[in-house]
Amino acid sequence: MDKMMQVSDYDAMRLIAEDPMRYAGMLRTSAPEGERGNFRIRRFTVSEESYTRQLMDTVHGLGMRAPPAGEYTALDYRNAEKKSGWAVMMSDTPAEMADHIPAIRFCKGHVLITGLGLAMVAEGLCRRPAVDSVTVVEKDADVIALMQDYLREEWDEDRLRIIHADAFTWRADRKFDTAWHDIWPTISDENLPEMYKLRKRYPARWTGFWAEKQCNSMRDFIKKPSREAALRALPGI
Repeated sequence: MDKMMQVSDYDAMRLIAEDPMRYAGMLRTSAPEGERGNFRIRRFTVSEESYTRQLMDTVHGLGMRAPPAGEYTALDYRNAEKKSGWAVMMSDTPAEMADHIPAIRFCKGHVLITGLGLAMVAEGLCRRPAVDSVTVVEKDADVIALMQDYLREEWDEDRLRIIHADAFTWRADRKFDTAWHDIWPTISDENLPEMYKLRKRYPARWTGFWAEKQCNSMRDFIKKPSREAALRALPGI
């Protein structure tokens, strides 16, 4: 069932292009800027020059996620390996919005979300009549502190509740109809085992994961032997 409901990268971007108000309006965030512990929320601007330069990275497989010129919001986390000391956890750029379209399209009833982030999906689902309630499990208290006041002004506890807990140990206190999991800062095939654990821990009629398709593609690419390696394995080579 999950495979039948997967949306390709092309289709997701096409949906945004065809009906930008529907999806962009549902997923863009108005979360205020702020900093708490190891996290911060900030606005950032992408210029036309910067966008063009990023598109050049397409040859390296990066340009496809380059945001067009405009103003966006990002959730950053402290990262000593970065020159600035910060790395992006998530943002409301078109590429990220496209990643979350499956959640907006297929989640309904009582919904479980693991990972709060900028609450793009949580708020988007709260705006959908087909959704009865949204429960978000978030392990970082600093992220909750950054978002909590803003979210309480917008949504009451019956519509959106936030639980401070680890998704891998929290015991569900109700049955969920659908689930969306987004707890990873980067796209990697190493995320796949955790996706399997979350699917098993929280069974639902439909379950989706952020960037699952890209993670599977990375795994398949790594497993695929190079042409040279294949030739060396042939008898007599």
